[in-house]
Amino acid sequence: MKILFCGILIGILGMSGETRLVDDGHSLIRVVEIPAEQNLLESAVVENFPPLQKFREDVSAKTLTDPFYLLRRQRVLFETKFKNEVPVFDAVLDEKLGTIVPMRNLEAQLLEALFQFSEVPSEFQAFILRKKDSYRIYWLGSNRELTPPRTENVLASLLKDVMQEGWTFFSHLHNHPFIFDNPFNDIAGTLIPSGSDRTHMKNLQKDHGLPLPEEMWITNGFHTIVMSREEIQQLR
Repeated sequence: MKILFCGILIGILGMSGETRLVDDGHSLIRVVEIPAEQNLLESAVVENFPPLQKFREDVSAKTLTDPFYLLRRQRVLFETKFKNEVPVFDAVLDEKLGTIVPMRNLEAQLLEALFQFSEVPSEFQAFILRKKDSYRIYWLGSNRELTPPRTENVLASLLKDVMQEGWTFFSHLHNHPFIFDNPFNDIAGTLIPSGSDRTHMKNLQKDHGLPLPEEMWITNGFHTIVMSREEIQQLR
């Protein structure tokens, strides 16, 4: 199997042939090709990812990391100001939306790429395309802003061109960071598609003509929620 990565997978699997689509010192869209034979969707062995291991130790010293505890905690905070989000919380908590699994090798590698790039809590996103036995992954991150750079000006047309070559939109991945200095006591790290997440998926489809991915993944460094295309379509 050949895996084509777009990211900063430094010291994890080896790196060659890197191309930078965008690099202004603060935002990155990187392309790198690497061969890989391991099963990327197996549960990650955290000892293989030292920066991730340190991240987990730091977070675990400040909060419980059970994904359902984190969801219930944030749900209480959202009940008063963001009531429209409560049904989404309940769907995940009742296991009617998505499947929560231990973080897998692929998410671990792509999150660790963010740790190599940014020292502040921030998000990355990855567009994962598939063609036969290969994956092609477009990785976007920022070391200054909480949210990653969007794809409107750079990737949308490129992705459509690539899909004309037989690549399919397998998955969209992003992370939800922990933010312990939030003045509203919302430490986040929740595995739930937020309102902005849902809007982003709709805009990619409506404004840029991209299909919905087969799956949508959100990770917090401990666990990942996996949602199917059918579940994404049901989100409002």
